[in-house]
This record gives sequence, structure tokens and C-alpha cells, in this order.
Amino acid sequence: MQPPPAPSPFDGDPSRYLRSRANFRDQVENRASRTDNEKMNYLMTYTTGKVREGLLSGCRLAVQVLK
Repeated sequence: MQPPPAPSPFDGDPSRYLRSRANFRDQVENRASRTDNEKMNYLMTYTTGKVREGLLSGCRLAVQVLK
């Protein structure tokens, strides 16, 4: 049995956004068995470049607000 397909990484290229978003939604978000923590880990894994930097900055800001 093959592992399920993984979402293709998103690097911020606008021409690939809709396809990347749909893949992520189908393969990660819509899986009821995945926890929010797992979904966030997938999101961090399947982004690169400025998109990932933005996510990391957002996470740091959220932690600071919670403190």
C-alpha cells in the first residue's frame, strides 16, 4: 500500500496558490482525524520561502500576545 499523496510545497508563487490551497484543504484540513496541531505542522512543512517566514513571524507574534 502506498502512502497518501502529500500536498505540494507552496513558495508564494501566485500562479500556484489556488492549486496548493486546494491540495492542502483536500489532504490536510478536511481530514477530521487530524488535530489542529498536526494541521499546523503540515502547513509549516509544506510551505517555503517568504510564506514560511510569514507563518513563523505570525506564530511568534501569537505567542507574545498570549504571554
